[in-house]
Amino acid sequence: MIRDTGDFLSVSYEDIGVEEFGGADYEVNYALDGENRLKLKKALAADGCRGKLSAMILEHFGEYLDKDSFCGYCDDRRIRYELNTHVSD
Repeated sequence: MIRDTGDFLSVSYEDIGVEEFGGADYEVNYALDGENRLKLKKALAADGCRGKLSAMILEHFGEYLDKDSFCGYCDDRRIRYELNTHVSD
C-alpha cells in the first residue's frame, strides 16, 4: 500500500505465512518525510519513471516491492527513510 500526502510518504506491504518466521506474517513499512519523498520522486524521474509518485514506485520496483532493492535504491541516493518491521503470529 502506498500513501502519499505530498508532505509524507508511506510504503508498506505484508507477507503472509512466511516460512522463515515459522509461518508468521511479516509486515514492512517505509516512511519518508517531505524532503526525502521529493528526493525519491526526482530520482525515479531521472530513471525514466513518470506520473504520480505511487505509479513511479510501482513502475520501478514492481507490484511486489523487495526490501533489499528499495533500501538499496534509497541508500545509494542518500534518501533517508524510517523502516519499521513487525512479525505477527
